[in-house]
Amino acid sequence: MLQFWKLLLGEIINFMYRYQKYLVAIFIVFVSFGCSEPSLKDASYGINAKPALWKVEKRHKTLYLLGSIHKLPKELKWYSPKIQKAYTTSNQLIVESLIDRDPDRMAILQKKYGFLPNGKIISQFLTKDEYKRYQDIVRELDINIIYANRLRPWLFFSILQNKILPKELKNGIDILFMKQARKDRKKTFALETTQEALKALSLVPLDEGIQDLKKFLNAKKLTKDEIKDRVDLFVSWANGDTERMAYLISKNFSEKKYKYLIVERNKLWYRRMLKYFMRAKSTMLVVGAAHLTGKDSLISRLKRNGYKVTRVQ
Repeated sequence: MLQFWKLLLGEIINFMYRYQKYLVAIFIVFVSFGCSEPSLKDASYGINAKPALWKVEKRHKTLYLLGSIHKLPKELKWYSPKIQKAYTTSNQLIVESLIDRDPDRMAILQKKYGFLPNGKIISQFLTKDEYKRYQDIVRELDINIIYANRLRPWLFFSILQNKILPKELKNGIDILFMKQARKDRKKTFALETTQEALKALSLVPLDEGIQDLKKFLNAKKLTKDEIKDRVDLFVSWANGDTERMAYLISKNFSEKKYKYLIVERNKLWYRRMLKYFMRAKSTMLVVGAAHLTGKDSLISRLKRNGYKVTRVQ
């Protein structure tokens, strides 16, 4: 197990240095396997990670909660017997949001929440050198420059990491569960709409996004400490170290970013989570790991409201 982690961390660090001019973006958005079409079954061979899994019981109903990492390397095997049992015995699956497959509606929402305000373009916020580097990246990743000029930083970063990490995206925990649920014809519900998710991202002040973008464009390389912090977050999840995760998340989120992306969404999600919880005998909930750690997490809210929460892994 220890040797595996040394090898995996070595691969992560090598990957970071290879793409170091892009990496700030990958982790700003964060909190992102052996076959062409990954599945839960693939993630169950040779278990080398044990992320935290919780169980809530009330009135003969059960709710399991698992924190998701939206992008994972194929080598990580986390689908343990306990997680498998939680999923297979559940009558329904709850995730953060379901992908809106209507391209016209998505285009409207993206323009509303993902474009810079008042017809502005990104070059108005950058120096000449920064904008040149921005253009270079856009061309290298084959993104339409006219479109890229209108993007808010959060949407640019999201597109960027999806371009760089397409295979890791396919191995995201929530993606694998939704794929399996469709195959099993298991009912799947979302805690927020696509519009609500995009709106939350747009509420983070534009000046913070511009600062993140400038930092990214001016970064020559990541220091060892910066790499360690980012790898540490990943490893903490894999080892089920929720206290360490909560510390690292709070350390890397600004106050406003944490408020809009975590706290406010958790308030909304909590009410909907309880509604779905009482609808079925057993429910599996899979949301971003950042929403299940810290004093403002869904877990903490359940405990404060008198629910008995048991950690089962």
